[in-house]
Amino acid sequence: MTSIFEIEKPKRGGMPLFGPLHVFKALYVIREYGPIGRKGLASRLDLGEGSSRGLITHLEEHGLIQRKDEGLKIANRGTRFLNDIGFQAMAISASELTVDEYDFAIHLSGLAEAVKDGIMERDEAIKAGASGATTLLFLKGSMVLPDHFNIDEEMPMVARAIRDDLPLEDGDVVIIGTGSLPEKAEDGAFAAAAFLLMNEE
Repeated sequence: MTSIFEIEKPKRGGMPLFGPLHVFKALYVIREYGPIGRKGLASRLDLGEGSSRGLITHLEEHGLIQRKDEGLKIANRGTRFLNDIGFQAMAISASELTVDEYDFAIHLSGLAEAVKDGIMERDEAIKAGASGATTLLFLKGSMVLPDHFNIDEEMPMVARAIRDDLPLEDGDVVIIGTGSLPEKAEDGAFAAAAFLLMNEE
């Protein structure tokens, strides 16, 4: 299903102005706030009219959403994709661990082995306009950074906040995007998470 992030160049014109970040975030927005109109989705994703139309077409062609009279709704295939990757997302406060005012966390199941050092995920978040991203791994009952810095021991309040809201199991990943605005933190988290999903081995 990671093929959903592969965006084809149209027969006419250049590459679309939406990317994997928008594909992933659109599924979240439509699931959480749908039915939602195209303009509402475009506003939440900060996309122009043409790009939002292209994104909706892309999601429909992959069977991930449905266009109804009342607006866009997530399809069974879209829900199944999010469930299969263990997707959960929430705004959190992790200022001890992150570099800016707003933080947004995304949980993914069983992808810890796909993370090398977290730097590439951070870079993807920065490209998306965030201030950065922090990748946490859940290994053998402990929440750690890729360099094995133990969050449970060194930052227990942050660890507790994450554990209270996310059902962590061995091998899971939590990516925290951070930014000067909530939307930037969200974009950073989704960009980093999409990158990890696209590059898992």
